[in-house]
Amino acid sequence: MQYQLPIVSRKEVAENTTEITLETKGHKSSFKAGQHLNLTLPELLFPDPKGGSRYLSVVLDPQNHGSISMVFRNSDSGFKKTLLSLPLGTKLDVDCCHGSFVVPENNSLPLVLIAGGVGVAPCISIIRSAIANKVL
Repeated sequence: MQYQLPIVSRKEVAENTTEITLETKGHKSSFKAGQHLNLTLPELLFPDPKGGSRYLSVVLDPQNHGSISMVFRNSDSGFKKTLLSLPLGTKLDVDCCHGSFVVPENNSLPLVLIAGGVGVAPCISIIRSAIANKVL
C-alpha cells in the first residue's frame, strides 16, 4: 500500500546510526513485525546514483498506532544525507509492507534471532510485538 507520511522525529540512537519516525495516524496497513518498507524521498538534495528510494526495516512494533520508525547507518549516500537534512513535517512516499522475515502464524517453537548492526531492526520489531501480544 502507498502512503504519504510526514517525518515527526529524527534522533541518533547509536554512533552514526539514526532512527527516523513517520506519523501514520489515519492510515491502516497490514504490517507484520519483521517486515520492511520502501521509502521514497520527494527530491534528492544530494546526488545519489542509486536514486531516491531505499528499503528500510521497521523497528517499532506494529501495535504502536500513530507512528512507524526505521533505523539506518549514516553514510555519504545522497539518499541518507538528504533524509538527514529534510525538515520535520516533510512527507515521504512509503510503500508498505514487504518481506517474509516474520514469525510464522501458530508458531509454538522457540525462536532464535541473530543479527548484527542495523540488521537488528526487524528483530527488535518482532520482540516488541511478542511482548505486546504477551507471547514472551
